[in-house]
Amino acid sequence: MEKKYSLAVKVLKRMLVVLVAILLFSIMILPSFLKSKDRVKLNSISNEELDTLSSNEMVNPNLHGQDKNGRPYILTAKSGYKTNDNTIKLSDITGKLRIEGEHKFYALSSKNGEYKQNSDLIHLCGDIVLTNQDGYTATTQEAVINYKKGSAYTITPIHIEGKDLRLEAGNFEMPSANVLIFKNNVKVLIK
Repeated sequence: MEKKYSLAVKVLKRMLVVLVAILLFSIMILPSFLKSKDRVKLNSISNEELDTLSSNEMVNPNLHGQDKNGRPYILTAKSGYKTNDNTIKLSDITGKLRIEGEHKFYALSSKNGEYKQNSDLIHLCGDIVLTNQDGYTATTQEAVINYKKGSAYTITPIHIEGKDLRLEAGNFEMPSANVLIFKNNVKVLIK
């Protein structure tokens, strides 16, 4: 009886190790093999919501991945639809992205946007707000983010406000996470 118990414990221990290895692989390694078009997915919706959708409309499309430096991002929209040119038009966008540091995340929101699947570009339009954990908030009306290059720029004026700074500029460029360029009628107020 004791030998059967010992054998059962050994088998269960080995099965547990195998299950943990499979779980770690599926959570940590498998997502990095997905192509960008596979990273857009739908969340579950109710039957009532299904009745109100057009033929190719998505509910809660979700885009997630990493930039060239391995910094994660996730964007979710209330709705979206795919056009013929591999563009997904999105509305009511929210997101979370890491631009710098190990634990520095930024919250993002925008009324509308377009995700270009072939180039990993997202063009945001309307009431764009980017907030960081240090209490700084940037607002603009139109911006483009290139996830492959880890860069971004605004097309319209940008306003940044924080606990000790206020900045306004005609536009903004971020060629990389460590370089910020403000252009055209830049005004800075240090509090």
